[in-house]
Amino acid sequence: MRLRLVEVEGTPEEIRRLDIEHLLGRPLSQAAIPLETEREGDAAGGEFRLAGILEAETPPGRSRQLLATFFETVLSWGDVSVIPNWRANTPGRVSYLRVHRHPRTRGAFVYVFPARLRMNFRLEAAAADGALHAIAREVKADNAYQVSVTLTDDATLEEALRMARQAYELVGTATA
Repeated sequence: MRLRLVEVEGTPEEIRRLDIEHLLGRPLSQAAIPLETEREGDAAGGEFRLAGILEAETPPGRSRQLLATFFETVLSWGDVSVIPNWRANTPGRVSYLRVHRHPRTRGAFVYVFPARLRMNFRLEAAAADGALHAIAREVKADNAYQVSVTLTDDATLEEALRMARQAYELVGTATA
């Protein structure tokens, strides 16, 4: 029998940012992965839901609906979670959302910047070839997030979902 004890010291905010899967030496079971994120000291009992984050961070109207549809679709894939990155100097506000596939063996397959409706996908620049809305980002060659889409309408949403599926499949492969 093996027993691994782990002692973690830090503020609740620092502990939330840890990658517990790596500390434990194995991925968490799918049931243990929360789709809601708690935030200490906030008014609504400390819980943040994705819908609340989108309402606070995304421009109102159609753009918010597009982003909500994107997340509904991606979360319906079953083994996906969304992890917010909280702004350091603005409590309760989000800079971006990381979208991960589980068990997590790689980084996020997409970073979503809700205020700008922009998404950076974990794809090589060539994935944007022939795309109508996705663009290859001008980043260093070792940057894994080389493709970006900004949501503006149904056509950009459709392309963003195609890019998300490609990136999702990529992080699920053993050699990616």
